[in-house]
Amino acid sequence: MFKRSKKQPVLQPRVRPTASVPERPRAFSYNASQQTNPENRAKSRGEKNQPEPKAKETSKNRRLAVLFGMAVLVVLAILTLWVSTNAKVIIIEPNGFNYQLHSLTEYQTAASKVLNSSIFNRFKLTISSNAVASELEKEYPEISHAAITVPFIGMTPNVYIQLARPILVYASGSGSYILNSSGVVISNTSVIPNNELSALPKVTSTSNTTLNVGEQVLTSNNVIFIQTLQAALVKKGIGINKMNLVPMAEELDVYPTNVGYYVKFNLHENNALQQVGTYLATIATLKKQGKAPSQYIDVMVDGRSYYK
Repeated sequence: MFKRSKKQPVLQPRVRPTASVPERPRAFSYNASQQTNPENRAKSRGEKNQPEPKAKETSKNRRLAVLFGMAVLVVLAILTLWVSTNAKVIIIEPNGFNYQLHSLTEYQTAASKVLNSSIFNRFKLTISSNAVASELEKEYPEISHAAITVPFIGMTPNVYIQLARPILVYASGSGSYILNSSGVVISNTSVIPNNELSALPKVTSTSNTTLNVGEQVLTSNNVIFIQTLQAALVKKGIGINKMNLVPMAEELDVYPTNVGYYVKFNLHENNALQQVGTYLATIATLKKQGKAPSQYIDVMVDGRSYYK
């Protein structure tokens, strides 16, 4: 009998069981993050990020708003610094005298003309107030002083005109004129009432030359001399009948009231008080001696007197 062969079991290699390894977390990578962003992927491929039309419009409006704001600021700056030529004129009359040789409108027109003469006068930072005032004083001799003020807020300048105080009446063969402190003709005597004219010293000249406004006929020293002389004589109670100028001689002949002589004064010298003192001393001495001049007393030489 055949013996049943027994099958030999097939031996399998023993495999050591492995422990399950937990999955490690993925490390963060900035480059990886950029790559995952669609926009970044587009950039990495060289594609340009096109702005949306709405964003373009917003940026354009913003620029326009900035430009408009700057334009408004420029206009405001110009308006703040701009000077109008339509000046406001304020006339100041001298105390004790009421006269006005030109209308307010004429002075305003003249001021506007001067302001328009230079572009620099149209801005507050460049306007030359002294130059404007000087031009007005030159054009109108009756103006003793002019001043220009420009307001900090506003465009209309103020022009102040101080009218000259009449100092002297100068009478000649061609008429009677009013002189200012510089000996310049500012007007004829018709513009001032008689009661105001009577308070002014009056000198008479034999000249027949017609005088014009703005013309100088006496020096300022001559005017001061005459004023000082009259005031000194009036203070001593001596009235003055008239005063005559001797042409080309710098001589002023003064006729006191209620006497039969006149006094020769030297206009060339600026010592009116000294000459008056010499005259007063002379008449006092003559009075003690019982004498009186029949024609004149001459005090033209400093410290000396002569009589006839």
